[in-house]
Amino acid sequence: MLVTCWQPGHTFDAPVYVDANVLVGYAASSHHLYKSCRVVVGDMLMAGVPILVSMISLQEAWWGMFRESYRRINRQRPGSRFSRSAYRKHRAAAFQNHGQWIEGVARVVHDWQGAGHPVDVVPDSTTFAPAMTAAAIRYMRDFDFTPDDALHLALAEAHAGTYVTADSDFKRAEGVSSSKLEIVHLTSTGT
Repeated sequence: MLVTCWQPGHTFDAPVYVDANVLVGYAASSHHLYKSCRVVVGDMLMAGVPILVSMISLQEAWWGMFRESYRRINRQRPGSRFSRSAYRKHRAAAFQNHGQWIEGVARVVHDWQGAGHPVDVVPDSTTFAPAMTAAAIRYMRDFDFTPDDALHLALAEAHAGTYVTADSDFKRAEGVSSSKLEIVHLTSTGT
């Protein structure tokens, strides 16, 4: 695997698997990654590169939106603790104050599809293979990835040419010689 830092105009190996943080950054105009996510997704859309998302990406993006809403409602700093009980207690307030963010995560994917851009959800029942779960387990064991990150990487490796993420943990996968996947690291500065 090759890990590169994204720059505007990057050429992507198709298809591109997008991480939850890209969906969050794209959908929430006040997010620190908003500008970068808008440009990177714009580059993909203009190039006609097929985009892949997974249900785990959507779930994590929604969780991220609730966490960001909770943080703003309670005037907490980024990285503040957010738990399931906090979600349950503040869910209604999150929808009242930031419902557009939460709904926006799914809406952007539907908008891309509605505009005729190729967007697909992985895995489907025909592509979920033992090799993918074995890879995820290997990434947890050998690279100290969390289960969700290991699954993201295994999905991207099985289905995509490029994986776009703002999560710097994926730099640990650089040099995995068995994969041709390019991991493109996205930052708020675009470098």
